[in-house]
Amino acid sequence: MANLGKNTKLTIAKRHREAVRRTLTEGLGLAAKPGPSPDFDLFPLGNGGMLGVAFVADAEALDDAVQERGAWLEFEVDAVDAATARLSAAGARRVDYHDKNHPYFQLPGGPVFRLSSA
Repeated sequence: MANLGKNTKLTIAKRHREAVRRTLTEGLGLAAKPGPSPDFDLFPLGNGGMLGVAFVADAEALDDAVQERGAWLEFEVDAVDAATARLSAAGARRVDYHDKNHPYFQLPGGPVFRLSSA
C-alpha cells in the first residue's frame, strides 16, 4: 500500500507570486517562508508537511487551463465555511465542479484544490 507524502511542490509563473501568497496566507492561514532560492516560497502545513512553490518565467509555467486539467489538491481545514469566506475575500477563483459537498478553488496560475474538514 502507498500513501501520498507530506511534501508537495508547485511550479507557477512569477507574475502570480503575490496573489498565490495572499491566497495561501490570508485564505488558508499558512505562513510564507523563504525557500532554498529567491524564487521559491515554502508554506509549512499543519500536519508537519510542506508546500513549496517555485516561481518561474511564464514560458516555463503551465497556463490556467492546463493547470485545471492537471492534478488537483485537497486542503483539510478546521472550518470549511470560514476558509471559503477567507479565500473568496482574498480573491481566489471559485471552480464549479459536480461535487457540491466541497468548495473548489484555483490557485492563481496554479492547480485546482478543494477544501475538506480536518
